[in-house]
Amino acid sequence: MQEQKNHPPLQILQVLPALQSGGVERGTIDLASFLQKKGHTPFVASKGGDLCRILEEKKIKHFSFDLASKNPLVILKNAFRLKSIIKANKIDLIHARSRAPAWSAYLASKITNIPFVTTFHGTYNFQKTFLGLLKKAYNSVMARGEAVIAISQFIQDHISAHYLKNLKPNALSLINRGVDLKEFNRATVSQDHIQSLKKQWSLTTEHKIILVPGRLTRWKGQGIVLRALENLISQNPYLVCVFIGSDQGRHAYTQELKEQVRKALLENNVRFMDHVDDMPAAYCMGDLVVHASTDPEAFGRVIIEAQAMEVPIIASNLGAPAQTIEQGKTGWLHKAGDAEDLAAKIRHVLETDCSPFTKKALDHVQENYSDQLMFEKTIAAYERVLKRDC
Repeated sequence: MQEQKNHPPLQILQVLPALQSGGVERGTIDLASFLQKKGHTPFVASKGGDLCRILEEKKIKHFSFDLASKNPLVILKNAFRLKSIIKANKIDLIHARSRAPAWSAYLASKITNIPFVTTFHGTYNFQKTFLGLLKKAYNSVMARGEAVIAISQFIQDHISAHYLKNLKPNALSLINRGVDLKEFNRATVSQDHIQSLKKQWSLTTEHKIILVPGRLTRWKGQGIVLRALENLISQNPYLVCVFIGSDQGRHAYTQELKEQVRKALLENNVRFMDHVDDMPAAYCMGDLVVHASTDPEAFGRVIIEAQAMEVPIIASNLGAPAQTIEQGKTGWLHKAGDAEDLAAKIRHVLETDCSPFTKKALDHVQENYSDQLMFEKTIAAYERVLKRDC
Protein backbone atom coordinates (compact mmCIF):
# COMPACT_ATOMS: atom_id res chain seq x y z
CA MET A 1 0.00 0.00 0.00
CA GLN A 2 1.47 3.35 -1.01
CA GLU A 3 2.09 5.79 1.84
CA GLN A 4 -0.07 8.87 1.60
CA LYS A 5 1.42 12.32 2.12
CA ASN A 6 -0.85 14.11 4.57
CA HIS A 7 0.39 17.64 4.06
CA PRO A 8 1.68 19.24 0.85
CA PRO A 9 4.83 21.41 1.00
CA LEU A 10 4.21 24.87 2.43
CA GLN A 11 5.43 28.29 1.30
CA ILE A 12 6.05 30.19 4.56
CA LEU A 13 7.10 33.84 4.84
CA GLN A 14 8.53 35.04 8.17
CA VAL A 15 8.84 38.78 8.77
CA LEU A 16 10.90 40.59 11.41
CA PRO A 17 12.60 43.99 11.74
CA ALA A 18 16.21 43.00 10.98
CA LEU A 19 18.71 40.14 11.06
CA GLN A 20 21.53 41.46 13.24
CA SER A 21 21.62 39.34 16.41
CA GLY A 22 19.36 38.06 19.17
CA GLY A 23 16.95 35.29 20.03
CA VAL A 24 14.18 36.36 17.62
CA GLU A 25 16.63 36.49 14.74
CA ARG A 26 18.22 33.15 15.57
CA GLY A 27 14.80 31.55 15.97
CA THR A 28 13.70 32.85 12.58
CA ILE A 29 16.74 31.41 10.81
CA ASP A 30 16.55 28.10 12.68
CA LEU A 31 12.87 27.65 11.80
CA ALA A 32 13.52 28.54 8.16
CA SER A 33 16.29 25.91 8.05
CA PHE A 34 14.02 23.29 9.60
CA LEU A 35 11.21 24.07 7.15
CA GLN A 36 13.66 23.67 4.28
CA LYS A 37 14.87 20.29 5.61
CA LYS A 38 11.27 19.09 5.83
CA GLY A 39 10.64 19.89 2.17
CA HIS A 40 8.84 23.21 2.66
CA THR A 41 9.93 26.50 1.08
CA PRO A 42 10.81 29.21 3.61
CA PHE A 43 11.14 32.91 2.89
CA VAL A 44 12.30 35.71 5.20
CA ALA A 45 11.72 39.47 4.95
CA SER A 46 13.55 42.04 7.07
CA LYS A 47 15.71 45.16 6.88
CA GLY A 48 18.72 42.85 6.60
CA GLY A 49 21.86 42.48 8.68
CA ASP A 50 24.88 40.29 9.37
CA LEU A 51 22.84 37.10 9.75
CA CYS A 52 21.58 37.31 6.15
CA ARG A 53 24.76 35.46 5.16
CA ILE A 54 23.39 32.33 6.86
CA LEU A 55 20.25 32.49 4.74
CA GLU A 56 22.40 33.00 1.63
CA GLU A 57 24.53 29.95 2.50
CA LYS A 58 21.38 27.86 2.87
CA LYS A 59 19.87 29.34 -0.31
CA ILE A 60 16.84 30.65 1.58
CA LYS A 61 15.30 33.66 -0.16
CA HIS A 62 15.50 36.94 1.81
CA PHE A 63 13.61 40.12 0.87
CA SER A 64 15.33 43.24 2.17
CA PHE A 65 13.41 46.45 2.93
CA ASP A 66 12.80 48.64 5.97
CA LEU A 67 10.53 46.45 8.09
CA ALA A 68 12.07 47.97 11.25
CA SER A 69 10.36 51.33 10.71
CA LYS A 70 7.46 52.33 12.97
CA ASN A 71 6.44 55.14 10.66
CA PRO A 72 2.76 54.49 9.76
CA LEU A 73 3.31 55.45 6.13
CA VAL A 74 6.28 53.07 5.84
CA ILE A 75 4.26 50.32 7.54
CA LEU A 76 1.50 50.80 4.97
CA LYS A 77 3.98 50.85 2.09
CA ASN A 78 5.55 47.65 3.44
CA ALA A 79 2.13 45.99 3.50
CA PHE A 80 1.87 46.43 -0.27
CA ARG A 81 5.45 45.17 -0.73
CA LEU A 82 4.53 42.07 1.22
CA LYS A 83 1.37 41.69 -0.86
CA SER A 84 3.51 41.58 -4.01
CA ILE A 85 5.86 39.02 -2.44
CA ILE A 86 2.91 36.87 -1.35
CA LYS A 87 1.38 36.91 -4.83
CA ALA A 88 4.65 36.37 -6.71
CA ASN A 89 5.79 33.44 -4.52
CA LYS A 90 2.39 31.86 -3.80
CA ILE A 91 2.90 32.21 -0.05
CA ASP A 92 0.55 30.03 2.02
CA LEU A 93 1.01 31.78 5.36
CA ILE A 94 2.78 34.83 6.79
CA HIS A 95 4.40 34.64 10.25
CA ALA A 96 5.25 37.89 12.07
CA ARG A 97 7.73 38.07 14.94
CA SER A 98 7.67 41.76 15.90
CA ARG A 99 5.12 44.57 16.06
CA ALA A 100 6.00 46.98 13.23
CA PRO A 101 6.42 44.24 10.60
CA ALA A 102 3.40 42.49 12.10
CA TRP A 103 1.15 45.43 11.19
CA SER A 104 2.42 45.29 7.61
CA ALA A 105 1.96 41.50 7.54
CA TYR A 106 -1.52 41.76 9.06
CA LEU A 107 -2.64 44.21 6.37
CA ALA A 108 -1.01 42.14 3.62
CA SER A 109 -2.75 39.00 4.87
CA LYS A 110 -6.11 40.76 4.70
CA ILE A 111 -5.46 41.95 1.14
CA THR A 112 -4.27 38.53 -0.06
CA ASN A 113 -6.58 36.41 2.11
CA ILE A 114 -3.85 34.18 3.57
CA PRO A 115 -3.47 33.25 7.26
CA PHE A 116 -1.58 35.55 9.60
CA VAL A 117 0.42 33.97 12.46
CA THR A 118 2.38 35.71 15.21
CA THR A 119 4.93 34.76 17.82
CA PHE A 120 4.57 36.87 20.96
CA HIS A 121 8.22 37.32 21.99
CA GLY A 122 7.92 39.84 24.85
CA THR A 123 5.65 41.62 27.28
CA TYR A 124 5.76 44.87 25.24
CA ASN A 125 5.25 46.82 28.47
CA PHE A 126 2.68 49.59 28.62
CA GLN A 127 1.38 51.92 31.34
CA LYS A 128 -2.20 52.84 32.19
CA THR A 129 -1.92 56.30 30.66
CA PHE A 130 -3.25 57.69 27.39
CA LEU A 131 0.09 57.04 25.67
CA GLY A 132 0.28 53.66 27.37
CA LEU A 133 -3.12 52.69 25.99
CA LEU A 134 -2.00 53.76 22.52
CA LYS A 135 1.04 51.52 22.93
CA LYS A 136 -1.20 48.66 24.04
CA ALA A 137 -3.28 49.12 20.88
CA TYR A 138 -0.06 49.06 18.83
CA ASN A 139 1.02 45.89 20.67
CA SER A 140 -2.33 44.22 20.05
CA VAL A 141 -1.41 43.19 16.51
CA MET A 142 0.64 40.40 18.07
CA ALA A 143 -2.59 38.91 19.44
CA ARG A 144 -4.57 39.17 16.18
CA GLY A 145 -3.20 36.10 14.41
CA GLU A 146 -5.14 33.01 13.39
CA ALA A 147 -2.46 31.37 15.54
CA VAL A 148 -0.74 33.30 18.34
CA ILE A 149 2.32 31.53 19.68
CA ALA A 150 3.39 32.30 23.26
CA ILE A 151 7.07 31.49 23.85
CA SER A 152 6.59 30.63 27.54
CA GLN A 153 3.88 30.04 30.11
CA PHE A 154 4.69 33.49 31.50
CA ILE A 155 3.94 35.09 28.12
CA GLN A 156 0.82 33.01 27.64
CA ASP A 157 -0.48 34.24 31.00
CA HIS A 158 0.43 37.83 30.03
CA ILE A 159 -1.47 37.61 26.72
CA SER A 160 -4.53 36.14 28.44
CA ALA A 161 -4.45 38.89 31.06
CA HIS A 162 -4.04 41.87 28.71
CA TYR A 163 -5.04 40.94 25.13
CA LEU A 164 -7.89 38.47 25.53
CA LYS A 165 -10.34 40.62 23.56
CA ASN A 166 -7.98 40.63 20.56
CA LEU A 167 -7.61 36.85 20.44
CA LYS A 168 -9.56 34.69 18.03
CA PRO A 169 -11.12 31.53 19.52
CA ASN A 170 -8.53 28.77 20.05
CA ALA A 171 -5.77 30.92 18.53
CA LEU A 172 -3.44 31.04 21.54
CA SER A 173 -0.95 28.22 21.98
CA LEU A 174 2.15 27.67 24.10
CA ILE A 175 5.29 26.66 22.21
CA ASN A 176 8.33 27.00 24.45
CA ARG A 177 11.56 28.20 22.91
CA GLY A 178 14.01 25.40 22.22
CA VAL A 179 17.74 24.74 22.13
CA ASP A 180 19.68 22.79 19.51
CA LEU A 181 20.67 19.72 21.51
CA LYS A 182 23.19 18.67 18.86
CA GLU A 183 25.05 21.97 19.00
CA PHE A 184 24.69 22.47 22.76
CA ASN A 185 26.06 19.07 23.72
CA ARG A 186 28.98 18.88 26.10
CA ALA A 187 30.22 15.61 24.57
CA THR A 188 30.77 17.14 21.12
CA VAL A 189 32.75 20.24 22.14
CA SER A 190 36.34 20.42 20.92
CA GLN A 191 38.93 20.59 23.70
CA ASP A 192 41.08 22.65 21.35
CA HIS A 193 38.33 25.27 21.19
CA ILE A 194 38.08 25.36 24.97
CA GLN A 195 41.82 25.82 25.38
CA SER A 196 41.85 28.48 22.67
CA LEU A 197 39.17 30.47 24.49
CA LYS A 198 40.98 30.12 27.82
CA LYS A 199 44.13 31.52 26.24
CA GLN A 200 42.20 34.31 24.53
CA TRP A 201 40.56 35.29 27.82
CA SER A 202 43.79 34.94 29.87
CA LEU A 203 42.34 32.22 32.10
CA THR A 204 44.08 29.35 33.88
CA THR A 205 42.99 26.18 35.65
CA GLU A 206 43.09 28.11 38.94
CA HIS A 207 40.24 30.39 37.92
CA LYS A 208 36.60 29.84 38.87
CA ILE A 209 34.59 31.18 35.95
CA ILE A 210 31.17 32.85 36.09
CA LEU A 211 29.65 33.30 32.63
CA VAL A 212 27.09 36.08 32.06
CA PRO A 213 25.82 35.77 28.46
CA GLY A 214 23.47 38.47 27.16
CA ARG A 215 23.56 41.83 25.45
CA LEU A 216 24.89 44.70 27.55
CA THR A 217 21.84 46.65 28.65
CA ARG A 218 20.86 47.83 32.12
CA TRP A 219 17.88 45.57 32.66
CA LYS A 220 20.04 42.49 32.02
CA GLY A 221 21.60 43.17 35.42
CA GLN A 222 25.34 43.22 34.69
CA GLY A 223 25.80 45.89 37.36
CA ILE A 224 24.13 43.62 39.94
CA VAL A 225 26.53 40.81 39.01
CA LEU A 226 29.53 43.13 39.53
CA ARG A 227 28.26 44.12 42.98
CA ALA A 228 27.84 40.43 43.86
CA LEU A 229 31.37 39.72 42.59
CA GLU A 230 32.73 42.50 44.79
CA ASN A 231 31.21 40.71 47.81
CA LEU A 232 32.86 37.41 46.85
CA ILE A 233 36.32 38.35 45.66
CA SER A 234 38.00 38.59 49.08
CA GLN A 235 37.19 34.92 49.70
CA ASN A 236 38.13 33.80 46.19
CA PRO A 237 40.64 36.04 44.40
CA TYR A 238 40.67 33.67 41.41
CA LEU A 239 36.99 34.20 40.67
CA VAL A 240 36.51 35.63 37.17
CA CYS A 241 33.31 36.97 35.63
CA VAL A 242 33.06 36.88 31.82
CA PHE A 243 30.35 39.05 30.24
CA ILE A 244 29.52 37.79 26.74
CA GLY A 245 27.46 40.10 24.54
CA SER A 246 27.41 43.30 22.53
CA ASP A 247 26.21 46.63 23.86
CA GLN A 248 24.51 47.20 20.46
CA GLY A 249 25.49 50.85 20.52
CA ARG A 250 24.87 51.45 24.24
CA HIS A 251 28.48 52.56 24.70
CA ALA A 252 27.71 54.80 27.68
CA TYR A 253 26.42 51.79 29.63
CA THR A 254 29.52 49.76 28.77
CA GLN A 255 31.72 52.58 30.04
CA GLU A 256 29.62 52.77 33.20
CA LEU A 257 30.23 49.06 33.84
CA LYS A 258 33.96 49.42 33.20
CA GLU A 259 34.09 52.33 35.63
CA GLN A 260 32.28 50.17 38.21
CA VAL A 261 34.95 47.50 37.65
CA ARG A 262 37.74 50.05 38.09
CA LYS A 263 36.34 51.52 41.31
CA ALA A 264 35.85 48.05 42.81
CA LEU A 265 39.43 47.04 41.83
CA LEU A 266 38.09 44.13 39.78
CA GLU A 267 40.15 44.64 36.62
CA ASN A 268 41.82 41.22 37.01
CA ASN A 269 38.50 39.51 37.70
CA VAL A 270 36.30 40.71 34.83
CA ARG A 271 36.35 40.15 31.06
CA PHE A 272 34.07 41.81 28.50
CA MET A 273 33.68 39.78 25.29
CA ASP A 274 31.64 41.41 22.54
CA HIS A 275 31.00 38.17 20.65
CA VAL A 276 31.87 34.49 20.94
CA ASP A 277 31.52 32.24 17.90
CA ASP A 278 31.63 28.98 19.86
CA MET A 279 29.19 29.36 22.76
CA PRO A 280 29.15 25.62 23.60
CA ALA A 281 32.92 25.82 24.22
CA ALA A 282 32.38 28.92 26.37
CA TYR A 283 29.75 27.13 28.44
CA CYS A 284 32.16 24.21 28.96
CA MET A 285 34.62 26.63 30.55
CA GLY A 286 32.09 28.00 33.01
CA ASP A 287 31.77 26.83 36.60
CA LEU A 288 28.35 28.46 36.58
CA VAL A 289 26.15 30.74 34.48
CA VAL A 290 24.36 33.78 35.89
CA HIS A 291 21.28 35.41 34.35
CA ALA A 292 20.51 38.50 36.44
CA SER A 293 17.71 40.37 34.65
CA THR A 294 15.95 43.02 36.71
CA ASP A 295 12.82 42.96 34.51
CA PRO A 296 10.78 39.84 33.71
CA GLU A 297 12.26 37.76 30.89
CA ALA A 298 9.86 36.55 28.22
CA PHE A 299 11.85 33.33 28.06
CA GLY A 300 15.62 33.50 28.65
CA ARG A 301 17.26 31.14 26.17
CA VAL A 302 20.59 31.33 28.03
CA ILE A 303 19.03 29.28 30.82
CA ILE A 304 18.17 26.24 28.71
CA GLU A 305 21.49 26.52 26.85
CA ALA A 306 23.34 26.31 30.17
CA GLN A 307 21.16 23.41 31.31
CA ALA A 308 21.76 21.58 28.02
CA MET A 309 25.52 22.05 28.56
CA GLU A 310 25.25 20.72 32.14
CA VAL A 311 26.45 23.97 33.71
CA PRO A 312 24.83 25.18 36.96
CA ILE A 313 22.52 28.15 36.36
CA ILE A 314 21.44 30.97 38.67
CA ALA A 315 18.70 33.27 37.38
CA SER A 316 16.43 36.06 38.60
CA ASN A 317 13.09 35.02 40.07
CA LEU A 318 11.11 37.01 37.48
CA GLY A 319 9.18 36.02 34.39
CA ALA A 320 9.78 32.78 32.50
CA PRO A 321 13.02 31.75 34.31
CA ALA A 322 10.96 31.21 37.46
CA GLN A 323 9.08 28.57 35.44
CA THR A 324 12.03 27.15 33.47
CA ILE A 325 14.05 26.51 36.64
CA GLU A 326 12.86 24.24 39.41
CA GLN A 327 14.44 25.89 42.44
CA GLY A 328 17.22 23.82 43.98
CA LYS A 329 16.62 20.95 41.55
CA THR A 330 17.41 22.12 38.00
CA GLY A 331 18.99 25.44 38.99
CA TRP A 332 18.74 28.29 41.48
CA LEU A 333 16.72 31.51 41.57
CA HIS A 334 17.88 34.71 43.24
CA LYS A 335 15.94 37.81 44.22
CA ALA A 336 16.00 40.13 41.23
CA GLY A 337 18.17 43.20 41.80
CA ASP A 338 19.56 41.87 45.10
CA ALA A 339 23.36 41.63 44.84
CA GLU A 340 23.76 40.14 48.31
CA ASP A 341 21.30 37.33 47.59
CA LEU A 342 22.99 36.68 44.25
CA ALA A 343 26.40 36.54 45.97
CA ALA A 344 25.03 34.04 48.50
CA LYS A 345 23.64 31.84 45.70
CA ILE A 346 26.97 31.97 43.81
CA ARG A 347 28.86 31.04 46.96
CA HIS A 348 26.48 28.12 47.57
CA VAL A 349 26.82 26.79 44.01
CA LEU A 350 30.61 27.03 44.03
CA GLU A 351 30.73 25.06 47.28
CA THR A 352 28.25 22.38 46.11
CA ASP A 353 28.68 19.24 44.02
CA CYS A 354 26.24 20.24 41.30
CA SER A 355 26.42 17.11 39.14
CA PRO A 356 23.05 15.68 40.35
CA PHE A 357 21.38 19.04 39.63
CA THR A 358 22.93 19.50 36.18
CA LYS A 359 21.98 15.95 35.17
CA LYS A 360 18.36 16.58 36.18
CA ALA A 361 18.43 19.92 34.33
CA LEU A 362 19.71 18.20 31.17
CA ASP A 363 16.91 15.62 31.35
CA HIS A 364 14.40 18.46 31.81
CA VAL A 365 15.68 20.32 28.72
CA GLN A 366 15.77 17.20 26.56
CA GLU A 367 12.17 16.42 27.45
CA ASN A 368 10.67 19.92 27.20
CA TYR A 369 12.93 22.41 25.43
CA SER A 370 14.47 20.88 22.31
CA ASP A 371 14.41 22.95 19.15
CA GLN A 372 13.00 19.94 17.27
CA LEU A 373 9.95 19.91 19.53
CA MET A 374 9.53 23.67 19.04
CA PHE A 375 9.75 23.38 15.23
CA GLU A 376 7.36 20.44 15.02
CA LYS A 377 4.79 22.23 17.18
CA THR A 378 5.14 25.37 15.03
CA ILE A 379 4.53 23.45 11.80
CA ALA A 380 1.55 21.73 13.45
CA ALA A 381 0.18 25.19 14.31
CA TYR A 382 0.62 26.25 10.66
CA GLU A 383 -1.22 23.16 9.45
CA ARG A 384 -4.11 23.69 11.87
CA VAL A 385 -4.53 27.27 10.65
CA LEU A 386 -4.35 26.28 6.99
CA LYS A 387 -6.85 23.48 7.53
CA ARG A 388 -9.30 25.94 9.14
CA ASP A 389 -8.70 28.37 6.29
CA CYS A 390 -9.65 25.84 3.58
